[in-house]
Amino acid sequence: MRQAKSTQQRIAAHVERFPCGQAMLARDFLTFGPRDAVDQSLVRLVRRGELVRVGRGVYARPVIHPVLGEVPLPVQEILRAYTERSGAKVQIAGAAAVNLLGLSTQVPVGTHYYTDGATHRLTRGKQVIYLQHVNPKVLVCAGTAAAPFLSC
Repeated sequence: MRQAKSTQQRIAAHVERFPCGQAMLARDFLTFGPRDAVDQSLVRLVRRGELVRVGRGVYARPVIHPVLGEVPLPVQEILRAYTERSGAKVQIAGAAAVNLLGLSTQVPVGTHYYTDGATHRLTRGKQVIYLQHVNPKVLVCAGTAAAPFLSC
């Protein structure tokens, strides 16, 4: 007789299929069991180092470099997960937009983005992403190639 796998074992097996550095949402695992069991399983996977918590309800497999150790997740991947979770629009802002367009050689310390969601900071280690709430009219081109031009 074959024994059924636990919620944690099914989640761990599913997580193994994701590439390192790709963000995933906690709600994606609700098919494996009840919410509290899923949350507890994700916490255990974070403690074991198999996952990193990027933000509330957002997890990813860590990217490990042989020399540098754990590498921060790409900003675009963190923002993709944030927008998927919250449903908010996000658009690059200010100095980061100017640098992206090659109009400045200065690299901003923190990356600033405009959003129609709540204003807050996303942090992952020393990496900080600032999200500033703006009027939705400012985000007309969010997600398009024209967005940096309108943010300068």
